[in-house]
Amino acid sequence: MHEDDEFEPDYGPFEDELPKNDAMYIRASTKRYNKGRKCPTCAGIFTNVSRHVLRTHLPWYVAAQTACWQCKIQFAQNSVLDAHIAECHQSDIKNTSIKFTEDKYERWVNLMNGLLDVVSKELECDTLQDLCNLADKICVYPKHSEPIFQGKDLKLVSIFNATNEYVFEFGSKNIIVQPPYSIPFLLHWRILASLIQQTEHYFR
Repeated sequence: MHEDDEFEPDYGPFEDELPKNDAMYIRASTKRYNKGRKCPTCAGIFTNVSRHVLRTHLPWYVAAQTACWQCKIQFAQNSVLDAHIAECHQSDIKNTSIKFTEDKYERWVNLMNGLLDVVSKELECDTLQDLCNLADKICVYPKHSEPIFQGKDLKLVSIFNATNEYVFEFGSKNIIVQPPYSIPFLLHWRILASLIQQTEHYFR
């Protein structure tokens, strides 16, 4: 790890990353209910639920590839991140100190491991496998909303698995992660947000 990567763990939702009231929850919700989907965490309805959840209900680093690693902000869309870098940092969008690059892999895995550890303790799970078992009970979605790891997610999952030495091969196709029987499945935004919602810190 490089010297400029030294950091204090920042687990996000336990340090004011989550909104505190309904008005903030539904700020970006859509009135086009026939084209929107309900957020699994709040009362809002959104045309792109995953972007909303990543930006509003989860720590900035969960979707590492669309986060500003200098400001610690999640944009959930590459084009918006690039515009932010150009405007706020007056920098080339390829600046490796700001975007998620190989030198940040270990840091990201440490952050995710820390987040899962905190959530496990909050929910009184002794192990991450116990957390998977709990997720299997409480994170149940209808067929049309099943959590899926898409191709764009697999790079992060592969980094997480390799660093932690988890033996789990996803292949290259979309993977349905319900039921969440394996630890890497806990990284899916729907499952992670649902688990965090169950913690006492969520309601602070």
